[in-house]
Amino acid sequence: MPDLVLEPRGPFSLPAAGRFLKDFPPADNQGPDERGTVRLAFVLDDYSGAAAVALRQADDDAPVEVAVAGTDRLDVVRGQLERILGLEHDAAPFLGVLDGDPVLRERWERTGHLRAVSFPSPYEAACWSVIALRLRQAQAVRVRQRIEERLGERIDVSGLPLATFPVPDRLRELGPVDGLAEAKGDRLRTLADAARDGRLDPYALRALPQDDAVAQLRELPGLGPFYATLVLVRATGATDAFFPIERLRRAAARAYEMADTPTEEAFTELAERWRPFRTWAGVLLRAGDR
Repeated sequence: MPDLVLEPRGPFSLPAAGRFLKDFPPADNQGPDERGTVRLAFVLDDYSGAAAVALRQADDDAPVEVAVAGTDRLDVVRGQLERILGLEHDAAPFLGVLDGDPVLRERWERTGHLRAVSFPSPYEAACWSVIALRLRQAQAVRVRQRIEERLGERIDVSGLPLATFPVPDRLRELGPVDGLAEAKGDRLRTLADAARDGRLDPYALRALPQDDAVAQLRELPGLGPFYATLVLVRATGATDAFFPIERLRRAAARAYEMADTPTEEAFTELAERWRPFRTWAGVLLRAGDR
């Protein structure tokens, strides 16, 4: 018997979500295995520990069965997984958005009904942002893995051990790490304090007006405009966070076969048709562009 069963509302494909997790930063997830199982490890939202999960789905749109290891806080795991996979939202209204945009609908079908898939938490996203700054992605992954080996946990789920990022109390103990600048170590310890103080709560952040949320995140060390935006868009489960950044505008130009990359103003006007799912639309543009 699974420990949890997640019921999608509207179309949902676990393999599509797993492929997204494999291909996007921090991109050290293995994606679905040969049986379609997706495994994840993450720090719990309440910072009481970490969990490792194995997720399976018999068919697209079917319930997602979850084996949980490392914690008995199943209520926390359920809410967090629903946010990570976009399952806390009903996809039916998004289908209405797609009816008005054939290009986006084609991306939805091509990616296997991909919803916006998130980092496990703003805490982990913020820490990744600090680690990744001015490093190649592969280098940043190795640095994060060294931190996990030193301060995180290894949790066996369905026969496979997974490493977790350290909880904030452990991250505060961080010492020198090969490949991690001393200033970044200081920032990570400060982020651990911020997490414990409630400043990286995903639901509180997404409840704020977008500019206020970004301003609050930018008060944290190491989070400039780009990474503050990344945390809000990719780690809070928001459906309508929207920033007309250049890489997204370039993806739109390719998708809509535009002669030139649209200006911020033109792209913002285009995106009005995607409300209240501009985050989901942006994910489809980026994922379908790969």
